[in-house]
Amino acid sequence: MRNTGIALLIILAVLAGVYGVYRQRAHSRLVAAVDEIKATGAPVTLDELNAWYEDVPAAENAANVYGEAFEAFDDIEKRLPSVPIVGGADLPDRTEPVSDEMKAATAQYLERQGQALELLHRAARLRKCRFPLDLTQGPQVQLPHLSQLRHAARLLSLEAVFRAENQEGEGAAQSLVAALAVGRSLQNEPLIISQLVRFACDKIVSDALEQVLNRTPLADDQLADLGQAVAEAGLPGGLTRAFIGERSSFLASITKQRETATPRRGALRKAYFEWSGFEDIDRAAYLGYMSRLIETDGLSPPESLDTIAALADEASNLSPWRRPLTRVLMPALARAKEAEPRHAAHIYLAQAALAIERYRLTNGDPPARLAELVPSYLGQAPKDPFDGEELRYLKKSSEYVVYSIGPNRRDDRGKQGEDARFSGDVTLTVALRP
Repeated sequence: MRNTGIALLIILAVLAGVYGVYRQRAHSRLVAAVDEIKATGAPVTLDELNAWYEDVPAAENAANVYGEAFEAFDDIEKRLPSVPIVGGADLPDRTEPVSDEMKAATAQYLERQGQALELLHRAARLRKCRFPLDLTQGPQVQLPHLSQLRHAARLLSLEAVFRAENQEGEGAAQSLVAALAVGRSLQNEPLIISQLVRFACDKIVSDALEQVLNRTPLADDQLADLGQAVAEAGLPGGLTRAFIGERSSFLASITKQRETATPRRGALRKAYFEWSGFEDIDRAAYLGYMSRLIETDGLSPPESLDTIAALADEASNLSPWRRPLTRVLMPALARAKEAEPRHAAHIYLAQAALAIERYRLTNGDPPARLAELVPSYLGQAPKDPFDGEELRYLKKSSEYVVYSIGPNRRDDRGKQGEDARFSGDVTLTVALRP
């Protein structure tokens, strides 16, 4: 009996030793993943992340002026049935005149927003912006400025379109430049939601630009200024900074031993997940996937899109018992990354259209090919972010269309799908005025 007890103790000791080695190896994988990130100099703690989002001197900070504009907004949440863009009315087709009723309602609305608009134009002239966020709060950080900025982009776009309708080309161009600055104010904000709002703001302005180009001619200097503003709006790296910020927040949760963003588990499953070592393994896997997602920033299309899709598919097939966090979060992060080429497409289409308009002023007609815009109006022919080929261009008798093949990566000859986010081409069309 005594020998049996000793044997049992030996077996238990061996099993405990094996378990200890296993747990140590699981934890070592996590430590190695964290050390690899630290070696790059990227922020790891929330304090480091907050400092990484650099402060801006008050006198140079556009965020302060934007804050004043937000306070001056009138009826931001009120439904405006006769006003487009900010309200419930639809703008007429880009070649159709605006009704007198819509003109009157919009003029009245813009007059009420006069002080806010003046402040938004003033903010656009400041090149630096850092909103007063305390990123040390992690997921609890408050972001009230995001909805206000989206409204600012709509308000300035509305002003641009109605200035164009009234044949005020210079004013319309100034409003578009100010509207592009709204999205630019978020370029350095290291949060995924902030970058998605930036993309949304730029899409609002892109739609307004199409309206403006179809409603009034712009002078060469106005087109050049707009081209510069569009180029600045398209500077890369914002979403990569946001993923680094997301990773920092996750790393901070590990350091402070807080509950992570894994799915809610019962007590038994929670104990299993922790004691099995799968929690450390899952965290290490998440960090590895995140690093691979960040690295796609250096790839060209379509390789980057294929890699992102493969990462999402790979993560979604992970075991929900061994990799629940990675399995849930990575496909969502991949979808956020897929918003980047859609944003780039709108930027490149705007650049191409503005260059075509400058070409028309000099030569009387649009170019036969986009390559003719180089080097006088564009440094190089813009590439389609969905396949890396040159943007598509159709010159017709009454209009021209520049377009990207879009997320379905199929050339639909400039035809938009029912859901512009996932089907059909991404287009910008301008009528040929006499």
